Amino acid sequence: MPLIKCPDCGKNISDQASTCLGCGREMSVAIENEKNTMHSSAIRKGELIGFLIILASMGGCTIGMVSTGMSVLWFGIGCLGFLIGIVVFITGRFEK
Repeated sequence: MPLIKCPDCGKNISDQASTCLGCGREMSVAIENEKNTMHSSAIRKGELIGFLIILASMGGCTIGMVSTGMSVLWFGIGCLGFLIGIVVFITGRFEK
């Protein structure tokens, strides 16, 4: 049962309370607004991890393209990492 702040008086109250105990404000609308704001502004972990994997794989591809030895191996690892990063990023977009 998380606590939220009343927009009028700033008192911490339960997210399931129908009215604020401090000022009497009806909280159903305020609670929904705060939950939507918190959910939409949070960075999802899956997205961040996927993005970092994509960046690292781009580095692997770059090393593979400019190095003389083992370039095919680095390029293959980079491409595989890129595909894994895309999958992780896309599944992270649909996290709740």
